[in-house]
Formats: sequence, structure tokens, C-alpha cells
Amino acid sequence: MHIMTELMTKALEALRKLPDERQDELAPFLLALADEEPLTEADKAAIAEAEAELARGEHVPPETMRAFWAKHGL
Repeated sequence: MHIMTELMTKALEALRKLPDERQDELAPFLLALADEEPLTEADKAAIAEAEAELARGEHVPPETMRAFWAKHGL
């Protein structure tokens, strides 16, 4: 049995505070990262599109991201 790290515990506590709908949106990605549930075709398509946007140089400016994280207390 593995013991959860402090960082993972902190991350899961933050997720518990999210509305149920948001938790359900994030859960499939967490399960996929843990190799517990494969990504859906829609998930794979969204990731492929994001990678294509990055390849084309389309991205959110750093200042926009900083404002987003600050708004969410991160």
C-alpha cells in the first residue's frame, strides 16, 4: 500500500472544494493520468487540437494566465 504524498493530499483537498460538475469534468483526466481509465476519443481529439494550436503558435499570453491563476487563488 502506498502512502499519499503531502502534495497529492493538498491537490485532492483542492479538488474536493470544487463544485460537483467541475470535479466530474476533471476526474476522467486524473484517472487517465493514473492509467485507471483510458481517455475517450473526444478527450484525445481535444488534446490533439490543443497540440496543433501550440504548433501554430496559438497560445494564451503569460499575463492572461497569471491573471487567471491569481483569480483562482493559485
